Amino acid sequence: GKSTHLLALHALFAEAPYLKLYPDSTPDFAGAPLLFVDSIEHLPRRRRQRLYRRAKTLALTTHDSLQPELERAGYTVCTRHVDSTDAATIAELVRRRIEHARRAPGPLPDVDAAGIDRLKARFGGNIRAIENCLYDIFQTLDRPRHVEV
Repeated sequence: GKSTHLLALHALFAEAPYLKLYPDSTPDFAGAPLLFVDSIEHLPRRRRQRLYRRAKTLALTTHDSLQPELERAGYTVCTRHVDSTDAATIAELVRRRIEHARRAPGPLPDVDAAGIDRLKARFGGNIRAIENCLYDIFQTLDRPRHVEV
């Protein structure tokens, strides 16, 4: 959800740099008036502070609230908490992720409403945990079919 929201925002400012960070990332932050950073929590605090001094405007995702350090760096912070607990939203996200992972034409596995309800009961709005659960299930499938969750 966080990355999806950031990518949608980035589409409005496609000329601005977009960086996806991983635990071992060593990104080069070129001076840009607007910078999109996905998973900034992977950047050590000192490197984040250097970034804050260089970037005028940031749009970022993080698992941890960085609001206090961003405000100390002089930023005005607007936070959007991303959580999808609505079953219809979860079902649509699951459908889109399955479609996105398509490898060939033809039918795709599906998760029915009861399966979505079970996933929601187990994981709440944690879409990443739902995807991980489905990934494990899909690895056992011989061919696309209905998925029992």
